[in-house]
Amino acid sequence: MKVSEIVSRTEKGVINDSVDGEGIHSSTILDKQEFYPVAKFTNARINEATYIGFEDYESLDNWAVNQRKLSDYIVSGDSHTGVSSFRLQPQLELTRELLIPDSHQKYILSAWFKTDEGFESDDGKVKVELNFYHHSESRCHFIDPEIAGIDSKWQYWYYIIDYSQVQWSQLEIKICNGKATKSLLLDNICFAPLLGSLEANVYEPKYKNTTAKLSNHGDTLPYLYDSFHRKVADIGVSETVNAVTTSYLARQREDDTTSAFPQTEPNSVLDISAAGGGVYANFTNGEQWRNDWTIFQFFI
Repeated sequence: MKVSEIVSRTEKGVINDSVDGEGIHSSTILDKQEFYPVAKFTNARINEATYIGFEDYESLDNWAVNQRKLSDYIVSGDSHTGVSSFRLQPQLELTRELLIPDSHQKYILSAWFKTDEGFESDDGKVKVELNFYHHSESRCHFIDPEIAGIDSKWQYWYYIIDYSQVQWSQLEIKICNGKATKSLLLDNICFAPLLGSLEANVYEPKYKNTTAKLSNHGDTLPYLYDSFHRKVADIGVSETVNAVTTSYLARQREDDTTSAFPQTEPNSVLDISAAGGGVYANFTNGEQWRNDWTIFQFFI
């Protein structure tokens, strides 16, 4: 009896699509160098699902814009996860083509977004198009995201695509900003079967430590590390800090020139649990952090 089958590999030989004995596919989107898994899907073929967080290590090959280069619109220092996001400027269109083999299941399209100040009062609307193609024929399904102008705050948006809306297997997703002067930021865009799972990984640029994990239902789990790359915080899906753990080893002493362990500074572990939950901020979401934090200047 066949247990599993490799469906496809990357140019470097890494498996990116496989199917188990029950016919369920598992696929993986890798980074540019094909070292790290950016997104893992179950119940989805490699060309059936997609995820993009616009980080420097991610490939942009399958995404396109209608003006200039896509990389021209990637901004740093304001993101839901990681350090980068995509600025959808007025009259700009972001597109991605996919291949849907099964028209008898539902799909979910989701993203995190953040609007410019005064976005809601600006003329025009943001819209999402699902363009289905079959030879020379095409059909379009319009989605009104009904994005409210919540200035300087990242928000989660999703849309469930019913199987009755899936016309043909060739699909183009198009996100259009019809606003006159205002932009919005996009991050963690995902399209996948509703009856499946997504595990998206966000890495820090230098050491590739996982700084967040995401699912296709809007859950975000941040990770925090100390200077020795040890995980130090337990953060829940609502980005609430549940506990903090820190370790100390006698060998960490800067003046450690002997092989003897100091009696006054033993190895130790400190665990702190937050009964009411703690707060988490990494100050990489633009000016949003100023809504919760205040800077005091002290003069001597």
